[in-house]
Amino acid sequence: MRELAQELEAQYPVEVRLSGVHMLNHAFAEIGMQDIVNIMPVMYMVMLAILLVLFRSVLQVLMTVAIVHLSTITTMGIVGWLGIPLTAPSSIAPTIILTLAVADSVHIIMSFVIAKRRGVSNAEAIKESMSVNFLPILLTSLTTIIGFVALNFADAPPYHDLGNITAIGVFIAFVLSITLLPCLLYILPNWIKQKEQDTKFSDKIWAKLSHFIESKYKTVIIIFSALTIAFMIPIPNLKLDDRWVEYFSDKTQFRNDADFVQKNVTGLYSIEFNLQSLGSQGISDAEYLNTLDDFAKYYRSFDNVYNVSVLTDTMKRLNKNLHGDDPSFYRIPENKELAAQYLLLYEMSLPYGLDLTNQINMDKSSSKVVITMKDVSTNELREAAAKGEAWLKNNAPAYMHAIGSGATVIFAHQSDVNIQGMVTGTLLSLIMICIVVFIAMRNIKYGLISVLPNVLPAIFAFGAWTLLRGQAGMEVSIVVSATLGVIVDNCVHFMIKYLRGKEQFNLAPADAIKYAYQNVGNALLFTSVTLIAGYTVLTMSSFSLNSSLGLMSALTVVAALLVINILLPAIILFVDRAEQRAADERLINAQLAS
Repeated sequence: MRELAQELEAQYPVEVRLSGVHMLNHAFAEIGMQDIVNIMPVMYMVMLAILLVLFRSVLQVLMTVAIVHLSTITTMGIVGWLGIPLTAPSSIAPTIILTLAVADSVHIIMSFVIAKRRGVSNAEAIKESMSVNFLPILLTSLTTIIGFVALNFADAPPYHDLGNITAIGVFIAFVLSITLLPCLLYILPNWIKQKEQDTKFSDKIWAKLSHFIESKYKTVIIIFSALTIAFMIPIPNLKLDDRWVEYFSDKTQFRNDADFVQKNVTGLYSIEFNLQSLGSQGISDAEYLNTLDDFAKYYRSFDNVYNVSVLTDTMKRLNKNLHGDDPSFYRIPENKELAAQYLLLYEMSLPYGLDLTNQINMDKSSSKVVITMKDVSTNELREAAAKGEAWLKNNAPAYMHAIGSGATVIFAHQSDVNIQGMVTGTLLSLIMICIVVFIAMRNIKYGLISVLPNVLPAIFAFGAWTLLRGQAGMEVSIVVSATLGVIVDNCVHFMIKYLRGKEQFNLAPADAIKYAYQNVGNALLFTSVTLIAGYTVLTMSSFSLNSSLGLMSALTVVAALLVINILLPAIILFVDRAEQRAADERLINAQLAS
């Protein structure tokens, strides 16, 4: 089509614009490939910069890059063998895999370096790192996989592919992190050095934060409770609406052509009704034609309707032409026989190769009505289709009842159906993740404490999005599932480090919090920063659903970073100190009684 357009523009003084559903389908695939080419290199550079700041060691960065690169390439190879297509939504999977794969490597390397600082052997350092991190990495990989597999509840197959590709990538990253990475650490440890001043500086920062939480944990809980309420209030006002032309950046050719067509030629949003008659040749019946004409008049009364294509316009024009172009005969023929003769005469007069099958079927038992609308949103398009369906039920005979259809109507309904499916998928994944966390913690109390930080980030993100934009499209239906497992990752690592300090080293709650900060704080901070950077890079996408998904996910991870590093320790201290005081009181009372 593009070659043909270039030939026409070269031969004639015309400007050709390409639009419509076929160009839309091609634009989806084209944008997906552009995102892979443009976004992946940027993400690699961002990841390298963050890892260099974290490790201060080129070799540690190279080891992480090896795991990340192999995870991505292996995943895409499996995707190729499975025949999963790359579309605009699923094309961002490599970028997401890249950011997620970093987390496993960072935790293992950081624990290895901490152990080496104590002077243990290489083998002992690897053994300690794996013993500390294997269960958290297993659990976080499992919960992340559950979160992305939940995208299969979306109605749109490209989002199934996004979820499945990313889940495969997370699994591959887990396998490589517990097999290849320890081997690399064993081979290269003599070149790995940690600057003592760097660790002392970070330990001081975490110690200060631990002291602040210990002294102000009640205040922290009150502030976060107030923030939760403040961000929950605007969420019901979030408008779920979009325009499929605006899925694409104004830098893309399809968007420019579509905007030009809408502004200068015709509307791009249409509703199609297939209206049945009583049988073969039934479209010539007077009752059918009069109802058809009334239906067209109903839609023409809409302010946002550009045009209505209907068979009765042809019939009325023929009636007028065959009566000397008398304007008074611009009406439906009086009887079925006359209407049938007009239709036959018209078909016979058409040039060779042309017929009316774009409007009527072969046996003339039904006809198509096409309502072309101006620049409308998906909500407005759904409402217009529903109004037409209601009009037919109230004003047309039963055999003419029909539903509004067409490609643009399908797009209009897709976000609603996706959201309904994803609500179910998110709830199921949340339940499964909670079960996994409960099993890992082996304690209902800590399991319940771990659930709260997994829910609050989504509340903060959606509240902030409502205040910033006020409107969202299909991306809202997948953002929770896409980030839920990631959030659980940080929460599980922190909780397990806290329990390790409390149970294995018999530390008091405040000291156990400090232990968790010092052993996992840097890793959580930098993995969160990597995730935030990765999702922020997605905002560069020319596909608005991907860019909006990236921005919402980045907001969610920012909120999770604050909740897990500030609110979660405060809740732990509040609960454990209350239990400790109660236990102390019981002990004192028992001693007094004796």
